[in-house]
Amino acid sequence: MFPGISFQVYSRLEFLTWFFSIPLGVHYSNAMFNYVRSKWFVPLGYTLGILFSLTLLLPPEIYSHFVVPSQMALFSFLLLAFAGLFRLWKQKPPALKLFLFGAVILAAGTANDILYTNEIWRVIQLGPFGVLIFIFCHAMVLSRRLYLVFREKDEIQKLLNERLVGRIQQKTSELRHARTESKAKQQQFLNVVNNIPGITYRCAHECPWNLYFVSDEIQHITGYPPEDFIGGKVRTIASIIHPEDLERVTASDRASADQRYRLTYRIICADGNAIWVEDSGQAVYDEEGNLVWLDGVMLDITTRKTLELEMQSAREKAEAANAAKSNFLAIMSHELRTPLHGVIGMTSVLRQTSLTKEQTEYADIIENSSFVLLSLINDILDLSKIESGKVEMEKIEFDLRRLAEDMLNLAGVQARQKNLRLNLNIAPDIPKALLGDATRLRQILVNLVGNAVKFTAQGEVGLEIIRQSSLQNEITVCFRVSDTGIGIPPENLELIFQPFRQADETTTRNYGGTGLGLTISKQLTELLGGKISVTSTVGKGSVFQICIPFAIPASQQDTGQNTPGTLTAAFANFNGRRVLLAEDDPVNQIVSRELMQHMGCAVQIAENGFEVLDKHSTEKAEIIFMDCMMPGMDGYAATAKIREYEALHNLPRTPIVALTANALPSDREKCLAVGMDDFLAKPFKAADIEAMLKRWSPSHD
Repeated sequence: MFPGISFQVYSRLEFLTWFFSIPLGVHYSNAMFNYVRSKWFVPLGYTLGILFSLTLLLPPEIYSHFVVPSQMALFSFLLLAFAGLFRLWKQKPPALKLFLFGAVILAAGTANDILYTNEIWRVIQLGPFGVLIFIFCHAMVLSRRLYLVFREKDEIQKLLNERLVGRIQQKTSELRHARTESKAKQQQFLNVVNNIPGITYRCAHECPWNLYFVSDEIQHITGYPPEDFIGGKVRTIASIIHPEDLERVTASDRASADQRYRLTYRIICADGNAIWVEDSGQAVYDEEGNLVWLDGVMLDITTRKTLELEMQSAREKAEAANAAKSNFLAIMSHELRTPLHGVIGMTSVLRQTSLTKEQTEYADIIENSSFVLLSLINDILDLSKIESGKVEMEKIEFDLRRLAEDMLNLAGVQARQKNLRLNLNIAPDIPKALLGDATRLRQILVNLVGNAVKFTAQGEVGLEIIRQSSLQNEITVCFRVSDTGIGIPPENLELIFQPFRQADETTTRNYGGTGLGLTISKQLTELLGGKISVTSTVGKGSVFQICIPFAIPASQQDTGQNTPGTLTAAFANFNGRRVLLAEDDPVNQIVSRELMQHMGCAVQIAENGFEVLDKHSTEKAEIIFMDCMMPGMDGYAATAKIREYEALHNLPRTPIVALTANALPSDREKCLAVGMDDFLAKPFKAADIEAMLKRWSPSHD
């Protein structure tokens, strides 16, 4: 290849190829058959080649001495490699024999050339022949290897194809099965949807709400086939909504992502009739948060809506009837209380005059009859207030012993007429003062004791007050009203607490009464947080017991309050206090004027609102008792005018007390709302007038 090259360069290149040919051959054969067990064997061959190659840098007379040692070392290394290859003989790796044959021929030719070069064996050079044999064998080895590789590749490809075909068949079978299941589930879903008692739908989120899906129930409810609505081909949901409801449905927010919507509106069916539907559902959003459609259900609620409308109409009628009843009670109360006030008031005035014993008894009979009539009116009004929930419980301090004694004194008149004994027994551990609604307690006891006296012909009536239980600031007190009267049959013990019912049909005829006293007593007891019970034996008498909790006040002192009773001979003297009495009824004028004049008041009378304004502007009254129902200008309008005048001229406020036969809580609220300061219902007693005059006196203010 290089004819002009010097011997020194040529010899060095020849030895360099020799030094690395054997390590490269060993490395190559190991890569082919992986027979070297030691990880340092191949690097050792390269190390020897490098070390001997470094000697080529020395002059020829020096490196030539390393030629024979290098040949011996590398040839020994080659023999060790052959030994490793021969160890693989039993494992029979592909083409090993052919490779060994070529390697042996190459090694023998190389050994011969070494001997020839060193003039030890001078026959012929066999190295090139060995190289050709080795190359030929190596080509055969590579061919064998390529054959095996391609055959293995074909086998792998065949195996992969078989696996792929099997996998495709498996997936095809699974897909076919899934498709069958999907169709079955789809059919099942359609069956479920179509059996829902309502229209199941999926629609666009904007008007006119084109439908993407709708159940067959839409035809049963509206009369239109489902295909008419899909994609809005023939009609849309908006086209069948009642025109009066369309704007409200359109304005509703049905696109909220965090809550369901519920609408009620009418739709027009194919037959022209309108039905009510309840439309409920929820907006559906994609993964990016975009609103895609609405899913919902429409239910036919025509029957329910009809019932609701009927119930609403019935409720309105009932409320109207209740309002009419309340109005009737208010009118009847006013109309009955006005003349009754005259009777009671004039009786009180009459008893202040000089009367004979017989005249005094007649006056007592008139007064007692008046109070019986007043009690009946109060019972009817109280029952109406309790049923309407307008009863308000007070919590004031009162003397329990004085209340019981005053209540028995009221019942004493009838008891003395029947020669009955009235007994009062109060346990010594009962506190003197309690906190509660004394007025309602008195009303309950008056009913119970009054009934006991009424249904007892001989013997006695007793009131026993005992402590049932107590806590730190509360005590439960039991009141037992016993009698020796006619008694109550066991089967009628619960009946007696029902309105307008008594234990026997002959009771009303023989004893009178409305049958409301026990009903009111039971309801008032429960409003006070207590319980009422009764035990009775026919012919021997009855025992009514009420147990009511009361608070114990911090102070146990006597309040000194007198229970309102009949007019007494001594009243406070108000020393000519100027009173303006607005009253149009002549009898009530006389009654109220006489009562006030007995208390030392200077009374002026006005028959309507106009006279009230004239007389009050001429001579300012210190207090005005204002009747609410007067001709011309009533008390409400007159009060408003007075308050307006006082505010305009910066005048001090004149106390105005409503003096009316309208006794409902709403009447009191109305009076206070127009500017009145207090409320006094007719018929009233002298003590009530005295209390009002004291309450609104300048010294009290």
